[in-house]
Amino acid sequence: MKRLFSLITAFVLVIALAAVLPESFIRAKALGNITGLYITPTNQYISWDTYEGAAYYKVAVTSSKLNTTYKATNTKLDVSDKFQKGILYEVAVTAYNSYNDALTRPATGYYANADKITGVKIDKDLNVSWDAFDGDNEEYSINIILTSGGTGGTSAAKDQTSQNIAEDIAAEPSGRMELWVSAGVDIGYHVTTAKSEKISFDYVNPNTFITSTKATVSAPVPGTKPGFTANYVINGGAVKADDCIKEYSIQWVDVATNKLVNKDSVFEEGKRYKATIYVILKDGYYLDRETAKYKDMTSSINGISTYMFNTGGFKGYDFSVEFKPTTVLNKVDVSLTEPKAGEPRVTNATTSTTGAKLEARVYSRRRWVLVPNVVIWYSGANAFVGQTYVKDNIYTAQIRLLGDEGYAITKDTKVYANGKQATFDSYDETGAAIFTIDYDLRDRIPGDVNGDGAIDIKDVTVLKQYLAKWNVTINKSNADVTGDGDVTVKDLTLLKQHLAKWNVVLK
Repeated sequence: MKRLFSLITAFVLVIALAAVLPESFIRAKALGNITGLYITPTNQYISWDTYEGAAYYKVAVTSSKLNTTYKATNTKLDVSDKFQKGILYEVAVTAYNSYNDALTRPATGYYANADKITGVKIDKDLNVSWDAFDGDNEEYSINIILTSGGTGGTSAAKDQTSQNIAEDIAAEPSGRMELWVSAGVDIGYHVTTAKSEKISFDYVNPNTFITSTKATVSAPVPGTKPGFTANYVINGGAVKADDCIKEYSIQWVDVATNKLVNKDSVFEEGKRYKATIYVILKDGYYLDRETAKYKDMTSSINGISTYMFNTGGFKGYDFSVEFKPTTVLNKVDVSLTEPKAGEPRVTNATTSTTGAKLEARVYSRRRWVLVPNVVIWYSGANAFVGQTYVKDNIYTAQIRLLGDEGYAITKDTKVYANGKQATFDSYDETGAAIFTIDYDLRDRIPGDVNGDGAIDIKDVTVLKQYLAKWNVTINKSNADVTGDGDVTVKDLTLLKQHLAKWNVVLK
């Protein structure tokens, strides 16, 4: 009986409390969200969307200059006399009902009406300066509309009022640019609190731009190890590689497996290999922006055309090509017009060997130029540019050869000019193989190897020394007593037979 009485009493109390307590106390509701929070760009007023059931709104404003809360009975608050230019304000709007209960979470936003930065100017050394700004600011930004069409720039500490921009536009071509200075605060994204008017200036870039790179590497010849050095012709020879290249590296990849080829591996027959060259430039040199847009294949590796790719800040680039399986040419035949006293100099020459290319490399108008089917004639150490060959001189034909794609010419390739064997001299800086052959227009004395006018045991001795790679000088024309165009042990044997009174003829 007592238990029943207690339950009835409790029920009566609940009903009585429900009659006097507000609805929000009896039934808690989840907080909603205010939408459409907006402040005019000139900080005239704040507005937001109406929230159903709201009797009024509280607008909390926090900043470095103002910290207060405003009450609004509609969805618009005039702040034209409250917000200052150049100050970042955080605004939080909350809806309340008539019982002063919050109906929503605070809707927040950050706003700043940008002030004006004055006194911006730039001098001949590209030092940008401006008047100090005393509003909210974490750092200044110097914003530049570049001649290339993009936008670049740099930053400066909030206590600075000047900054040099030479390095920031060093990769830009010469031309007219614009810049402006701004200040701002980072709140997870950048909010501009002040900015200047734009100023224009004419920029003359003192740096050198790389527009082409023609590299030569050791071709991936089967059975040989990969090479990791290269020779370069930069900008058609107008720029020396040693002047502009700070460092470079070469990467070889097996195309079929996409695996790197290390320095201890050997190239395999029938496989394709990709060579990529990575270049870092010295100060004062930059990759040309137009070239980096891949408009034209201005570069090459071993004559295979390719593009240059910017690897960051236009201070470096890479370029690559794939090589077909390479065949080393064992023999190359060249046809040329041999010099004869009193006859005109002829530089035209041809090769009939498939895979071989004959080109002279000449310096003309401050750049290197490749001229096909031409040899260069020398008289002694100097290039022979006379019109007519002169008796009693020795002329040397310089034959520059390189392999077409899929072929290679090495120092071991046998080169014959009109059937006479030429001698390997060197590789030039482009990787082409240089061979030479001498033509002696002097009255010959076959067998007079040392050139003293007599044929005796001294000639045998000096020829032995020459064949043994001693550092001696001989008359090659006189030493070639077999007439095969080369000086070998056959000539030594024939010379010894001649001195022993054998019935032989020195040619």
